[in-house]
Formats: sequence, C-alpha cells, structure tokens
Amino acid sequence: SIARVLGGVMRAALVCAGALAAYPPAQGCDAAMDGWCASSFSCNRAMDKAGCKKDLYARYDVSQGGTRKQWRCYSSDALTPDHTAFNGNSSCYCTEPKALPQVLACCRSPQAPGCSVAGVEVFPFNNPDVYEYRIPVILNYKGTILAFAEARLLGGGDGGPKFLGLRRSKDSGATWDPVRAIYRDPSNATDYDGLNLGAAVVVGDKVIVHIVVGSHSLKVAPAYVLES
Repeated sequence: SIARVLGGVMRAALVCAGALAAYPPAQGCDAAMDGWCASSFSCNRAMDKAGCKKDLYARYDVSQGGTRKQWRCYSSDALTPDHTAFNGNSSCYCTEPKALPQVLACCRSPQAPGCSVAGVEVFPFNNPDVYEYRIPVILNYKGTILAFAEARLLGGGDGGPKFLGLRRSKDSGATWDPVRAIYRDPSNATDYDGLNLGAAVVVGDKVIVHIVVGSHSLKVAPAYVLES
C-alpha cells in the first residue's frame, strides 16, 4: 500500500499539542501525508541534491512561477513561516499528483480497495547515524520476517564504510526489532566499496547471507558467507 504513515507520528503530536496548526486540505490526515513525504526516497534525495531542508510537508499549492495547484511535498525552505502555504521563492519541493491524493483517500477510507494494509518504514530514511539504507532483502524464516540492508554511513554511493543491518518481525511486519549490525566494514573503509550485500536465502534450517567486500575496480573481490 502507498499509505506510509509512520514518518508523521512526531508531526501529529505537534499538531495535537498546538505547536503546528492542522492543514485543512489534508482533512485530518496531516500525519499520514506528511509521513509519506518524510519517507519518500526520491523526494528526500532531491532535497539532498538541491541543498534543501528535509523536513517535508504535504501541501496543496502551486509551483515556482506556476498557477496550478497540486499536491506536493514542500521543504520548510519553501513554505511560509506558519508552514501553511508556498512562499513562491523556492524550488525545494516535489510534485506528487498521484501518490499524495491516494494517501489522502486511503486515510479517509482505510477499507477501500488497495488501502487495507498500511505500509511500514522498515529502514527509516531520516537517521542521524546512517546516511541511507540501500539494497534491501526480505525473507521469511519459520514465520519470522528478516529484513537485511546495507547501512551506508557517509553517503548514498557504493563506496565508503557500511554495516549490514538486520531487523526482525514476528507479527507479519506490523512491528520490528531495532536494527542490529551483524557485519561491519573495517574502520578504515573509506576509499573502496566496502561490503556489498549480495543475497539472503533460507536453506533448510539455516539463513545464509552472501556478501562481497571489495571495489568496482577489482575484477575479483573476496566473498563471504554468513550463516545463522
């Protein structure tokens, strides 16, 4: 489902506390819509590249130099001080004319087709210790869902230090254990690709994880197998 809501929990609390006014066009779905913006990989990446703040808010407003209102994820850089309207002086936003209306529709009618399962942000984007998580792998091991991903520490590219992160869910993905680092790069892994997650599979009673440690410039790189 596209209704990813977890990222807006803090903003919902602020709305309830009166620190941030509710946005009427969101029809009470501020947390769901702001949460979708907060967890949008493409929009957060665009904000990174443009040097914009990544506190994103779903607003129905115009683009820079335009007159047509659409649902967009606006950085606070692009909003008026009360966060209710586009300030007209910034390109720090992402236009989402399909995704955000669907999030609103699912929030208003959760039982509508395609809305019955709310998405869960397994590896959160806005993490102070991890630049971003990439290359996710999810499998089911005896009823427990295991989610693996590369935790890239310094940037989104392949190079640089990482650790292999693991989260577990015993209730079909509704809740998850905290991220565990099950394998780390050497501390000096700043000038080569470091570890790269290849695959995770269940073989009999074992979970087997394949990783490669090396560089794109190498024709042959060392590979390792982790077994449960």
